[in-house]
Amino acid sequence: VCVEPSRRVKEILEEEIYFRKQACQVKHPAAVALEGIWSVKKNFSIGSPTPVSQNRNNLLLQPQFYSRHAGMKNC
Repeated sequence: VCVEPSRRVKEILEEEIYFRKQACQVKHPAAVALEGIWSVKKNFSIGSPTPVSQNRNNLLLQPQFYSRHAGMKNC
């Protein structure tokens, strides 16, 4: 015979799971500080969506870099 737990027991279990997930998402202060200094989102090469010039010899995309100090920079 299978008996379901009461609604309150289910609620308590769901709350406990929620709190455990929240505890896992808390970051160490040093990790937060490092994200501010070095972030892959801020320091990677991205290609320009359109060609730099219409010259047939120069149809390659010119790489750009993002700097948090100077914004977007062409290479």
